[in-house]
Amino acid sequence: MKKRNVMTGRILAITMAAAALFSATALAEGKTIGIATYTMDNSAIYPLIQSMIDSVEAEGDQYVLVSAKGAEDNEGIVQSVEELVARDDIDGILVDNINDTVLTDVVAKAKERNIPMAFNDIPFANPEDVVTNVLNDNFGAGVACAERMVQDLDGKGKVVIWDHRVNAVMRDRTDGVFSVLDQYPDIEVLYEGLCDLDVAKASQNMEDILMTYDEIDAAICLVDNTAIGCLAAMKQQGREGIKLYGVDGSADICPYIKSGEVVMSAGQDFVKMGEETAKALYAYMDGEEVEKEINVDVCVIDSENVDEWIDKFENAEYTF
Repeated sequence: MKKRNVMTGRILAITMAAAALFSATALAEGKTIGIATYTMDNSAIYPLIQSMIDSVEAEGDQYVLVSAKGAEDNEGIVQSVEELVARDDIDGILVDNINDTVLTDVVAKAKERNIPMAFNDIPFANPEDVVTNVLNDNFGAGVACAERMVQDLDGKGKVVIWDHRVNAVMRDRTDGVFSVLDQYPDIEVLYEGLCDLDVAKASQNMEDILMTYDEIDAAICLVDNTAIGCLAAMKQQGREGIKLYGVDGSADICPYIKSGEVVMSAGQDFVKMGEETAKALYAYMDGEEVEKEINVDVCVIDSENVDEWIDKFENAEYTF
């Protein structure tokens, strides 16, 4: 994976209280599109960010990219998007969302200023107030993990489920998992707990579970970082034979799939998601009708195709 800080045109860096603002200017003509993301520290979403940038530049337009410090930085997320809404040169905004309600007031301000906003990754709670929500098939991702686990365990075993019900995306993934497991009474869920984006915290959580249960056959982790943390805990305690399943399809999970330490990840097609979000925003600005929800299929990454994904990530270039 190649990350670089060189863009076509001029880069303007502005430090805000809890967010970073980057501006790439190309031509004086055309539109200016805001792109907002909750973090620049999660490599899983780099393809999504780059896809939105590429889509805007393909239209001959310029973009302004803003970022907060992470999923917990609600203040920074709000401030960074407010910065876009307050500008006089923004024609529309693409949002890589992380919380379905935290931007409610900002969206209202954008509507007052007639600035359309298209969301992706996690849906905005009031779809009538935005152009669209472009989503991974999160229910399908949960189903894919659970079906593979059931197959690998021959329909019986003791498992741990690391899920999260705080937002619509994670609720859908969780519902997908249990829509499958409810059909298999011989799959015993020993523990259902909160998955964590922080690898170190996920590792500590899994260590506690490993000390509690002597027999665990598998763990479904509804984000890849949780799976990586679980694997670290297993190595630390010398526990082998626990099958791990993740969701996201990040560059970080692929080496563990290749080594066989993680069975699979239900990957999000972030490139397609970014393209569809930009396409919807431009269609709306051109006066076309846009569906309020657009779904993108998941891509299962396992031992059979992981090399393709590793090559894709290693050869990717990011211009932000």
